[in-house]
Amino acid sequence: MTPELFKQLSTETLSAVFPLAVISLADERDIIPEKIIANTGVTLDQLQRPSARITALAMGAIIYNFVRRVKDPSIGLELGLRSSHTKIGLLGFGLMSCNTYREALAMSLKYSRTLTPFYSLNIIETAEQTIVDVTESTPLDPFRNLGFDIFFSEAWTIACSLLEPKQLANAQKTTEIWFDRPEPDYFEKFKSRLPVVRWDMPSNQIRYKRSMLDHPIKTANSTSAHIVAEQCEKEMSLLGYHENILDKVRGHLICRDGSYPNLGEVAQHLHMSDRTLKRKLRQKGVTFIQLLNDVRQRDSLNLLQTTQLTIDDIASRVGYSTPTNFTRAFRQWTGKTPGRCRKENQSNTP
Repeated sequence: MTPELFKQLSTETLSAVFPLAVISLADERDIIPEKIIANTGVTLDQLQRPSARITALAMGAIIYNFVRRVKDPSIGLELGLRSSHTKIGLLGFGLMSCNTYREALAMSLKYSRTLTPFYSLNIIETAEQTIVDVTESTPLDPFRNLGFDIFFSEAWTIACSLLEPKQLANAQKTTEIWFDRPEPDYFEKFKSRLPVVRWDMPSNQIRYKRSMLDHPIKTANSTSAHIVAEQCEKEMSLLGYHENILDKVRGHLICRDGSYPNLGEVAQHLHMSDRTLKRKLRQKGVTFIQLLNDVRQRDSLNLLQTTQLTIDDIASRVGYSTPTNFTRAFRQWTGKTPGRCRKENQSNTP
């Protein structure tokens, strides 16, 4: 482990709900808690305190102790499928207070770092799907597979806990989870408890049908959702996760119906004037057009690699009036044509 990585893992923290879930599963398998927290610098008393957090380094040691004793590669899916919105504390209360699952998804993405620092999440919108693209923001090796198993099965289980039975039956057929690795032998026994799962894909994603996200949440309470959002903002600030202006702008650059919001629309969402937004971006050394092009590049690559849409359709969906303009821009971004990029990734598509 490099000194830089050690420092990162020693300073980043996550909620104690995760080590407590590991300890609970270990107990069911006749492994006493003391063996799971051995040599971690963490005590049971510390974990059980309200709003307790531990370092990423301590969590890695807990996972190591657990994996070494359990010797079961399927425990990631097992842990994730035991979760629910009621088990993740304040944020879970906020999710159940949202009006729709779309609002709950937005809240969970915005405040996910109050729970764990391990992942970076980006939303991509297509005509039919809302896609959450998941990458590592903290190195997960040698527990990368286990980490993604936990993340996606937990995300699905929390979604299930917010949906009505009829909605859930439809969501299970239309939601997809993508893994960028081959299917493991242990997956078969969990298949019926998950939505459609695809393996050997170009990236790690959970893909929701857009209409599913508009289902109302029965326990919605706008006042409670607002209170939770305020508390999460305070917690994010205390943890040092200050969302800068670049992240805020990128968060609003979502293509809908072939069009991205312009500078004026983004400024309005951020409650500032066009001139103020331009000034803040200039202070960061970028322009709105540069950020928009970055997002267009990201969305274009995703559509090329993960859909069968034609180049013309993709050009239209990312806001280009003609395929020629799109191809010219794409070559400037990547040094390749869209067709060549798709061909190079074709072996990874189902």
